[in-house]
Amino acid sequence: MLALGACSTPEAPPASEPALAQQPQQPAQHLQQPGQPGQQQQDPQHQGQHQEGGFDRLVIPADTPAWDNLSEGFKGNHQFYGERRWDDVIARVIGHQANAMRDLARLDASRGDYAAAAARYAALADRLDGVDIGDEGIAPDLRAMLTSAARRDAALCEALAAGEAPPIPEDWPVSALRARYLGAGDDAAALAAVAADAATLAAQPPWGELDPAAFEDFDARHELRLVMYRYALDTTDPLRLDYRWDYWRPEEASLQVKAVAGAAALKSGSLVERPANLAAGLRVKDLPPDFTPEGLGGLPTGDSYIDVGGEPGPLAIGRLAKLGLDDAEHYAWLETLADKLDAALAADPKKVPPLIGVAAIWLDEREHGSRFYNIKQLRNDGARQLARAGEYALALEVLRGHYPLHAQDWACPNREGIALGLEGRLMALAGEDGAEAKLEEAVAAGDRWLADIAGAKRAPSGGR
Repeated sequence: MLALGACSTPEAPPASEPALAQQPQQPAQHLQQPGQPGQQQQDPQHQGQHQEGGFDRLVIPADTPAWDNLSEGFKGNHQFYGERRWDDVIARVIGHQANAMRDLARLDASRGDYAAAAARYAALADRLDGVDIGDEGIAPDLRAMLTSAARRDAALCEALAAGEAPPIPEDWPVSALRARYLGAGDDAAALAAVAADAATLAAQPPWGELDPAAFEDFDARHELRLVMYRYALDTTDPLRLDYRWDYWRPEEASLQVKAVAGAAALKSGSLVERPANLAAGLRVKDLPPDFTPEGLGGLPTGDSYIDVGGEPGPLAIGRLAKLGLDDAEHYAWLETLADKLDAALAADPKKVPPLIGVAAIWLDEREHGSRFYNIKQLRNDGARQLARAGEYALALEVLRGHYPLHAQDWACPNREGIALGLEGRLMALAGEDGAEAKLEEAVAAGDRWLADIAGAKRAPSGGR
């Protein structure tokens, strides 16, 4: 049986809440419904919990004997990581590596070194081509998509390095608009055409009905992942360190199109800088820093690239049996915590990490096994909101609270690579030395996983 999951939290209300507590309130419409931000693939601690009625009936227990056996190190069975085949575990790992390598390319491009950025994107495409993947599952389609996007962006950067108009990519409509915009220079008519076409696309986007929580079963969830990847890869700026610090949603794709349209209408400023600057401004209105009970206490997917870094992926599966959002007393505690964190963020952001730390200590004292999901999402949201506020060094401080990796971390494929990649991303934005080296570490962590998977596939049992 597939294990459900990724990495997650709690059962009945605690006997007493910490100093943040207040009288319980009914969460009413604020309750997170099953399938909203939270846990992801299936992990061993959830075996047997996929109840009749689908993922929306899944309840993650407060404790299970399987959690007692979680340990560091690669496990030679793909079902441990919630997948039917090793190739689908590979799909997740190469997605993580692509995130880190794309960040390396963006870092080069943000310095104006487009030749180096082109080389990074080309190296990513070559690396992906060299991964041993079969014909089943989502892995071949995801690999093809990631490779196509990397070669597209390599060509864009090569043209910028040569001072030439970028080629217009096929099958990537938003990337085509971006290439046309960058190639227009000061041609007013060409820029006006880009702005008009972008406005038309923003008014009737193909991703308009996309819902990251809408999937009927395991296979549909994987298909949704592919659709989300395509839209995210098409719309994300390949030249600047510009991110949505939240779960990726179709609103982000529309925001990027509007940014290209707005950039084409401007008369001054760097062509390359305009879209990212406008996107950041639009995002402040669309997604301002705001601590909420749902953000602090929702179920994480376990893949922090999805939970924190705005990378594409379906939302979590199921709900917590203990200290979930349907626990009125715990919800009230989360409301009070959110108010305190918002006040600290407004008055003195340096006070946010200590508040997150105190709350994490209290949650850890609950002792039941699923508390680690609560703690993970608490830290995730601290990092998200601080990053949205531009407090990247403080976001990095909170993110590093995930170390040392432990407990349900070991049920997440390439958890170390994910953590290193996000750390490198925030280091780059914070202007810290060593960001590039950290991102290279993230890629290397994925390589170790791919080597272990190759060994498992060669085993007599095929790792099953």
